[in-house]
Amino acid sequence: MTIANDVGLGIFLVGSLLQDVKDKRISCIWLLINIPVAALISYISGTGFLYMLCGSLVGVVLLVFSFLSRERVGRGDALVVFVMGIYLGLRGCFFCLLLALFMSALFGAGLVILRKKSPKTHICFTPFLCGGCIVACAVEYLERIS
Repeated sequence: MTIANDVGLGIFLVGSLLQDVKDKRISCIWLLINIPVAALISYISGTGFLYMLCGSLVGVVLLVFSFLSRERVGRGDALVVFVMGIYLGLRGCFFCLLLALFMSALFGAGLVILRKKSPKTHICFTPFLCGGCIVACAVEYLERIS
């Protein structure tokens, strides 16, 4: 990833995070604006079309799962993963998603154990996607310098 990709992804994730935490939803306009912006930034940075397409497929799979599960996974979260996939590619997006799922499971289990929330409570997933993305990007940079 280039600095332009990092900045674009960072701005997108912070904007999505703030909306998700504040309103428990992410604006469709925000998402629709960021899809072509992500593709343009990635393309200018030298990212191939197939790389972006494969990465965004992770979000498509989540979107299908969102419809099939009656939004147990939010459509906004699936579209955030879609945009992340454009920036990160298949490997990076999948790694980020796995980290986010692991972190959210630990957080949710902690809330249930401490009796702060019930197992049926919905929690915002975008903060965990941001955390997973930070870890995934850090791992990528560590791989580059070693």
